Amino acid sequence: MRRLATLDVGSNSVTGLVAEARGARWVPVYEGTWITRLGRGLEPGQPLSPDGLAETLEAVDAFAARASALGADRLVGVATAAAREASDGARLVEGARVRGVELRIVSGEEEAELTWLAAWKEFGAAGEPLAVVDVGGRSTEVVWGRGPSPSYQVSLATGSVLLTERHIAADPPSPADREALQGEIERVARLVSLTAPLRRVVATAGTATTLASVWLALPRYDAQRIHGCTLTATQLSHLVDRLWSMPCSERARLPGMEPRRADVLPAGAALLRCLLRHLGASAVTVSDRGVRWGLLYRLAG
Repeated sequence: MRRLATLDVGSNSVTGLVAEARGARWVPVYEGTWITRLGRGLEPGQPLSPDGLAETLEAVDAFAARASALGADRLVGVATAAAREASDGARLVEGARVRGVELRIVSGEEEAELTWLAAWKEFGAAGEPLAVVDVGGRSTEVVWGRGPSPSYQVSLATGSVLLTERHIAADPPSPADREALQGEIERVARLVSLTAPLRRVVATAGTATTLASVWLALPRYDAQRIHGCTLTATQLSHLVDRLWSMPCSERARLPGMEPRRADVLPAGAALLRCLLRHLGASAVTVSDRGVRWGLLYRLAG
């Protein structure tokens, strides 16, 4: 059986997939996530954090070893916002190469296209409009369309890590922190030129999947329960307010929480809520299949 391995090297996490072709379907054999904070403290045009780069390459190494052991025919990856913005993204690419991974730094537009391809394969219906939101660590993609190719896409230069670093000083966040962050995300949301209301919105990536996991109070991450889970706008709003009211140590202990996302989840959740309001969505469907799956589908043809 043909097996492919794909890797998404994001600003906050590294996610990997090994999938096997079974007829016309691709079935996951292994999926892994590592919180590495590649984009920690990054200013555009400056070098990547040595610790962030080292942790990220450790994750790449671990995934490459697993993919090789599972017999993957090819191991391909993409790196997103942090690698795009850093002066030394080439060091990441070279570090991945010596570990057996074909890694490319992709534009925000290509990242949006991969996000769309994954969501359309899972949730698309010909002729029916679909919007996809991917809240990342340092960039956020919003994509819309009615078919396999998107009709509209925008990559916003903000995300859960960047917002947290800029605006959250207190623990739990103070009213002043929240006001400053809210002002930025409302400004960013106005850059999305889509006509509301949109009936079908899918959210992918770590912010959305962690919110679903916390809402479901899962004892451990369960992709099958999270993928396709629906959160109403009211449920999401209650969850956002709850997260903002807690200190980080308390958030980290919530059932369903990935502890290393606890500090940045309030900012990412607030951004997702703001974008859904801007799109006029009454609910959002959560997808566990993001950029790594879009890359798989592209490779598979």
